[in-house]
Amino acid sequence: MVIDITKLDIALAKRCRTMSALRAGVSPQTLRKIRQGGDVRPDVVGRVAQILKVEVTDIVEEGR
Repeated sequence: MVIDITKLDIALAKRCRTMSALRAGVSPQTLRKIRQGGDVRPDVVGRVAQILKVEVTDIVEEGR
């Protein structure tokens, strides 16, 4: 799964958070992969969504 960076940035902005807030459940290497548009496991996408209190479908790229 690929997290849409724009959607992620919007979710972070709505909650006045930075990418650092995601470190609670995601490794720095995986955060870098997300920022670079890389493919991540579904459980990682789920953790990011939980931390941001959004649905998974709110942050993943459509059509992938």
